[in-house]
Parts: sequence; structure tokens; C-alpha cells
Amino acid sequence: MKMLKIKKGPIIFVLVTCAIFLIVGIVFALLPEEIYISWGDDDSARTRYYPLIFCGILDVILLLVIWATTASQKKSIEKINTLMQNLGEDAIALNGAIVDREAARENAAKTALSVLGGILSALFLGVGFYKIYGNNNERYFVLYSEGMYIFDTRKKTEIQLNKIDVNDIKITEKRNSLLVELIPLNVTFTVKTKGLDVSTEDLIAKFKEVFTNSMPDPFQDF
Repeated sequence: MKMLKIKKGPIIFVLVTCAIFLIVGIVFALLPEEIYISWGDDDSARTRYYPLIFCGILDVILLLVIWATTASQKKSIEKINTLMQNLGEDAIALNGAIVDREAARENAAKTALSVLGGILSALFLGVGFYKIYGNNNERYFVLYSEGMYIFDTRKKTEIQLNKIDVNDIKITEKRNSLLVELIPLNVTFTVKTKGLDVSTEDLIAKFKEVFTNSMPDPFQDF
């Protein structure tokens, strides 16, 4: 049983970004006075430190955000790992995303309108802005013999799907992921297969074992 771990990628990205901001601020603070004079700045003894102060404030904000996010994620992951231990050795932790095709279409339409508005604004006003619309559908999944849990760590919510509520399952294998649809719940999601302690074939077999033909046919004896 492979336990979930905190994603280090966002933490490393923020730390590197903070280091870059700090270096930029120090560089501006150490520039020769002649450079500031060439820029028309005759008060470089004070203004040379403005970029350093600004970058320092940004670093503090970024570090506070990543600290709060990491602390929240750590609690959620500890909860999921405890649940997995209680469910038994056959429990599998997965991460992926819910597929909401209707929301995706709506977001695509909103984004297209926003981009069109930005283009028209740029043509007539000389400047244009647009917004990319999207939903954060990232989820953690715990697959076990009697069904599956779906965790939204941002909203701190969880949903339990029992095998008896599913008649069939449709699985499409993609590169480093599986597209899974539970019928008739109309729940569609993707799960990542890279880095798991089970093979893609074994994971597909496990999904089918749990969710295929879990409800008996009441007319099978007639």
C-alpha cells in the first residue's frame, strides 16, 4: 500500500520564485550609482532599496500562502492515509480530476467571449484584456473493495461511492492516465497512472472488479 505524500512541485516552484525575487532586489540595491544617474535618479541612496523591499514583501506573501496551503494539504493527506489503513491492504490512493464536460463547454464559451472582447478593445482602444475561465477539478481518490472515496482537499469535502450504486464502468486508457466513467451515476474522472505501485493493467482490473456488474439482475432467474 503506497501512501499519499505532499506534492513538492508547487513548494519548490514558490521557493525558487522567492529566491529569484530576492536576487533581483539585491542586484538593484548593489548597482553602481552611475547607472541610477543615467536613469535620471539622483536619489539612489534611498530608491535603490525600493526593489529589494518590494521583492521582500512579495516573498513574504508567497511564503505565507505556500505555508498555509501546505499545512492544509498535509492535514487532508494524513486523513486520507489514515482512511486507507482502515480500509485494508487492497486500498489504492490515486490523484486526478473530475471531468465536467458541461462546465468545460461553458468555460470555453466564456473564455472565447472574453478573448474576443480583449481583441476588440485592443483594436479600438489600443489595449485589451481577457480572462481564461476554468474550474479546479483536482481530486484525490481512494479505491477499495467496496467502492471509492473522492476527496476535494480545497473544499475539504469527501464523497463515498458504493459499488452497489454502479451498474457498469467504462475505462479509456490514455497516456499516463485513465479516463473512467461510472454508469449510471454519470461520474466521469481521470486518474494518473504514473508513479503508482500498481501497473496500469492491474489498476484497470481493480476498477472493473469493484464496479462491474455489482448489482444482480432481478430477472436473471426468469
